Amino acid sequence: MRHKFLAILVLLLVSCATEPQDYESEPNICVILSTEHGDFEPWESRATVGRTVVVGDTVPVDTIREGEYYSFPWVGISGAEVILSNNDTTVILDETSDQGYYKLYPLYNYSLFVPEAIWELEVNYPGWPELHAGTRFPEDFEITHPPGDTFFWGDSIVWSASEGAKGYGLWYTYQKSGIWWQYFTGPLESARRSKVIPPRDYDEIVFRVAALDTNLYDYLYCGWNFFEIDDPRDWMHIEGAWGVFGAQTVVSRSYVFSPQDSLAGN
Repeated sequence: MRHKFLAILVLLLVSCATEPQDYESEPNICVILSTEHGDFEPWESRATVGRTVVVGDTVPVDTIREGEYYSFPWVGISGAEVILSNNDTTVILDETSDQGYYKLYPLYNYSLFVPEAIWELEVNYPGWPELHAGTRFPEDFEITHPPGDTFFWGDSIVWSASEGAKGYGLWYTYQKSGIWWQYFTGPLESARRSKVIPPRDYDEIVFRVAALDTNLYDYLYCGWNFFEIDDPRDWMHIEGAWGVFGAQTVVSRSYVFSPQDSLAGN
């Protein structure tokens, strides 16, 4: 979790340092579509539509999903029209009680979003030009190791390849005495294997592996490697706006956690 705070802080500090005197706000969008199967409650697809306050003011996606870790103000825009379309299907997102947050009904997540589907985004801002972007879900895949229902200390999580994914994201969650603790490893470009060394006193562990399309992978990569990026806007893939319109195909698997060392040494 510490790395996530540092990534956000870096983005904010660099943005403030490059702030021109006459800077005017720009559109700031984060729309992530998600399809998931596995052992855990699926993530809902959600959209945030707002405006920047400083140059480069955009937020890595996991901090938006985990609202409690959002470390600086989100400037949302009410009254925007957020439209998703796929072939003959058009869905208009509903604005929530939180300004600038737009949400699909959960039913849409399961019935509309499937691996390999292509979606288009249209956002009509009050007072700004219409914005468009597109994405394609990566193919389905699976977690292949460990094969049983027990995850031993020092074991590795392994998954198959997903065609159409530029990279992967690995979230793992520990449960102890009814309390969950979640961690994100950062974007992984080519590796489909990750050794996990959790504390030895947890009861259950849940892994979520997300196959990330190019848009979402680049957005996360930019947030985690900000000092290595010449122009962050090159990694956003939304012409005329900061942010991302991306898709992820997610698989999840729950294991009983054992503090014993992995016998296989994987």
